[in-house]
Amino acid sequence: MKLVVKKILKISALLSLAILLLLIALQLFLLTPAGQTLLVRFATNIIYNKTGLRVSIDYIAFKPIDNLRLEKVYVADLKGDTLAYLESLDLSIKRIKSNEAEFVLAFGKVKLVNPVFHLHIHQGDTQSRLADVLDLLPSSDDTSTSSKNIIIKSKKVLIQNGRFSYHDYNQALLRPGVDWSHLDLSEIHLDASNFLMLNDTFTTFFKNLSTFEKSGFQLDSLAGEAHFSPVRTALQNMHIATPNTRLLGNLEFQYDSIADYTEFNTHVRMRGQLLDSKIYTEDIAYFAPDLFGLRESLLFNGNVRGTVSNLKVRNMNILFGN
Repeated sequence: MKLVVKKILKISALLSLAILLLLIALQLFLLTPAGQTLLVRFATNIIYNKTGLRVSIDYIAFKPIDNLRLEKVYVADLKGDTLAYLESLDLSIKRIKSNEAEFVLAFGKVKLVNPVFHLHIHQGDTQSRLADVLDLLPSSDDTSTSSKNIIIKSKKVLIQNGRFSYHDYNQALLRPGVDWSHLDLSEIHLDASNFLMLNDTFTTFFKNLSTFEKSGFQLDSLAGEAHFSPVRTALQNMHIATPNTRLLGNLEFQYDSIADYTEFNTHVRMRGQLLDSKIYTEDIAYFAPDLFGLRESLLFNGNVRGTVSNLKVRNMNILFGN
C-alpha cells in the first residue's frame, strides 16, 4: 500500500512539474515574435467573429506577462470604413473573469497615445455602424437571467493627443458655434481614474480633460465625478475652465436618447447648481449662437433648470463686469 501511495505521489509531482514547465514555455513563447503574431491572429479572429469588426495590430508585446503593449492598432467598422486608430496602447491587465452572469475585464492602467476615433452616420442610415455593434450588448437595466453583464474597469486612464469626430451626414452643417451633428475634437488630453463601465453606462473621475473643437471652442480643463448613460450625463463637484470662463458646482443633462444631442438647445434638459462661477457670454455663444458679438463677463451663483431654449433660474445672484 505504501509503495502505491509513493508511486501516486511521484506521478503527481511529475505531472505538476510538467504543467509548470508547460506554462513557463507558453509564457516564453508569447514573448517571441512568432507567439505574439499567433496571439494577434487569434484575438482579431475572435473580435471579427463576435462583432464583425476588422482589427489589425502591427505589434504586440507582454512586458512582463501582465503588461500588454499594442502599436498601430486599426479598427474598421462593419462596412470597412475606419472606426479607430491608435499609435500605441499600453494596458496593465489585473483580472479577467467570465461566467454565466458576467464578463469582467479589469486593468490597472490604460494609456492611449495619438488615438483617433470616427463615429459617423452615413446618409440614409439612422444610426452609426458602431451602434449596430453596441446593440448586441445587454442594457444595464436588463435583469434577464440570460443576459451576461459586461464590466470593464481601470484604476487609471490616460489619453495623449487624441482626436474624435462625429458626423451625421443626414444633417446640414450649421455655423457658427458647436454643431452637435458635426463635431470634431482635437488635442484631447485626459487623466481619469476609477473608470467603471457596466454595459452601456460608465462612471469615472476626471482629474483633467482638455480639448479643442473645430468651431473655435477651447476647453482648458474639466474635472469632476462623471456619469454617462443613454439617458443621462452628470458631472458632480465639477471644475470647468476655458480661457475666459470658470464653472464650479454640479451639472446634469437628461435626454430620451443620445440622439437628442443633435437638437441640444431644445431636447437636452439641464439641471445644475453653479457656485461662484465666472461666465463669458461668448463662450455660451458657441452653444447659443444668438449671443455671438456680446462680450460680457458674469459672476454667477444659482440653480438652473430646463433646456437652453427654455432655461429657468432660481436663487440667482449675478454680477456684471470683470
